[in-house]
Amino acid sequence: MTDRSYLSEKDLTHFVAQEIKRAATLSPSPFVISAVGSGGKSSTLEYFYRLNLLPCNILTTTTAMLAPDFPISLSCPENSGVWFSAEVQKYPKKYKGISRREFDDEIKKRRLDGSGSCLFLCEADGAKMKPLKAYADYEPVIPFSTDLVLIIFGLTGLGQPLSEQVVHRSEVFSQWTGLRMNETIEFEHLCRTLDNGTFLKGIPPTAKVAAVFNQADTMPAATDWISLADRAMQQSRLDAVFFTSMKKTEKGKIDISSHRTHCGLVRLETNAPQFSAIVLAAGLSERMGENKLLLELGDKPVLAHTLDRVAKSGVSEIIVVSGYEREKVEALCQQAARSFPPGVEMKLVYNPDFASGQGFSVARASRELSTRSVAAFYVPGDQPFVSPVLMRQMMETHADGQICQPVHKGKSYSPVLFDRRFFSELGGLKGDMGGRQVIKRYPEVVGQISFDLDCSFFDLDNPSDYAKARDLIFKK
Repeated sequence: MTDRSYLSEKDLTHFVAQEIKRAATLSPSPFVISAVGSGGKSSTLEYFYRLNLLPCNILTTTTAMLAPDFPISLSCPENSGVWFSAEVQKYPKKYKGISRREFDDEIKKRRLDGSGSCLFLCEADGAKMKPLKAYADYEPVIPFSTDLVLIIFGLTGLGQPLSEQVVHRSEVFSQWTGLRMNETIEFEHLCRTLDNGTFLKGIPPTAKVAAVFNQADTMPAATDWISLADRAMQQSRLDAVFFTSMKKTEKGKIDISSHRTHCGLVRLETNAPQFSAIVLAAGLSERMGENKLLLELGDKPVLAHTLDRVAKSGVSEIIVVSGYEREKVEALCQQAARSFPPGVEMKLVYNPDFASGQGFSVARASRELSTRSVAAFYVPGDQPFVSPVLMRQMMETHADGQICQPVHKGKSYSPVLFDRRFFSELGGLKGDMGGRQVIKRYPEVVGQISFDLDCSFFDLDNPSDYAKARDLIFKK
């Protein structure tokens, strides 16, 4: 008997609504769903557009698509609508999409404006209206800012011979699955495209992933949905599997009231890559003359502002390393953690060598990082305006083996994001340079990300900085 204690049964609509609700506990941001695959991709996105789960709904594509029956704009609508770049002249009602960069820039702009409450729906590949497909080399074009990827399969392709009539890029599909041309397509072959990771290509590390097997109403009534879902969920990167169907009206439009989830399994805990943040809070604050992390700044102390912003970036783990005035600092941290978003865990570690340099604090905390963490930020505790938007962007574009450093006006700043490859080395640091020692050793793997919100990099070193910080907090 299969152990399903780590799963719960839900329908697709409920799952999406819960993910939107979960994301709303973080820094304000539009929620982005990107769909890839075939056999119901456009209709699924249109379903969520019509459902109005949020006050604002924007449908677009990073490839090309037939225009749905909604208001069309060649620039991003402020509220609901369809966003394209240009009409395809040879094909009536077909429009070119926008670039991934344009899409992500729009999401970044709205994040910086503090604008949430908008659902962006993006079709991220093409399928020639066939039930199944395989990717071209240039596909998919999934925005980095995606929160949820739906991989869609059309079940009408099952029982059919593998051919270009049924599968877009059938020869590539043959390579993916080991199925020869004209051999019968079975559910197992769809699962192979998940098992071998070919349909996981291009998915941002911060996105959750669900496989949606559409056209389930064409399957036999006695279909054992749970067994099929169990088989698909053998791909550990999947957060959920759904079997869905939806009918069309006599005029060919989708009937959203007919949308049905025949079966759905959702993991209770995601296997998506986990990110950590180490907050350095052990220093002596010698130039300030008193512990700068405990200074009141608006409605809470400096360190509480830093922790609040880091927690709302989307990290799963925050490790705070204390030293000077340990008891006061750790009490503040415990208080701040009470208002962390769900799923953010905090660990307190003490550095007895806090007077000997930042390297000891970096090392002490690095040795405590979760084994599930793929990368970790190193955040000075005296950065009360650190941007969760910046941190989210750095996580979205994280690549294995890389170090990512934000840049503003040609100068590099904190926080720096280190891949897990460097955790062991960071755990052995000494002296006062901290992570800069590692950055200098590996210039070839250091990537930079430009960010124009200069207050994000503001830190407090002396009384003059504290006065500026108070001015900034009251302007917000």
